[in-house]
Amino acid sequence: MGIEVRECGCKRVEGALKRGHPLSVGHVPHVRPVCLRARPSLLCLMLLPAFASTVCLADLVEVYRETWDSDAAGWADRDSGKMSSVWSASTGQGAGSLQGSFSSQTVAFPEIDAFRLGASGSGGALTGNYWAHGTPAAWTFDFLAADTPPSSLLLRFTGAGNSFFRAVDTVGVTVGGWSEVNVPLSSVEEWNSTDGVAFSNALGAVETVDIQIARSGSGAQSYYIDNFSLLVSVVPEPGALSLILCGALLCGWSQRKARS
Repeated sequence: MGIEVRECGCKRVEGALKRGHPLSVGHVPHVRPVCLRARPSLLCLMLLPAFASTVCLADLVEVYRETWDSDAAGWADRDSGKMSSVWSASTGQGAGSLQGSFSSQTVAFPEIDAFRLGASGSGGALTGNYWAHGTPAAWTFDFLAADTPPSSLLLRFTGAGNSFFRAVDTVGVTVGGWSEVNVPLSSVEEWNSTDGVAFSNALGAVETVDIQIARSGSGAQSYYIDNFSLLVSVVPEPGALSLILCGALLCGWSQRKARS
């Protein structure tokens, strides 16, 4: 229990408390015992910034996911005569995936090819204006090296007259196991350019997307991709924040009314 002294105009009560003297019975009505507990209205105000920051955080939304469950969905081999690109019904994180294979070589020499998404691939859901869905955040996809890790893995896209590419770290790729690849689109950082305006414009008019693979060694080797997704960040509607603010104000008003 504790003591709460209210504004009562009685100087003798205040003086007695300061000097440590006991209070007379006549002054007891001005001093009442209370429980030391946090006031709900104060808690509402303290938690308001946390609520507001939570609401203002952008949510990641998946615009489209290509699963290749039934066919190649319009994705094709970019360069003829290097890596063959076909739909695989037997390997995938779901019913199917996209398979790229390099033939064995008598004498080892470098070969680079790519799975290519054009304007008609995936029904056009992964090309065009990404900004129409929100702020472009990332591409993600599953990757499997069946025989050996690739020499390199790279993402490239074209749009608005520009081409951008970015290397993917393959250190974590293990043979025979699926790995999730995340390629950020939120900034031009770590892409092949520092021109943020051109990068933004290209994301507003995506024409092609390449998942480029460089073979490793002379042996026959196959690679698979699955569940290619486009993620964007979307800021919640202002109405959601208004609801939080109204709730906090109502909480404070109700507690003040209860004390009056």
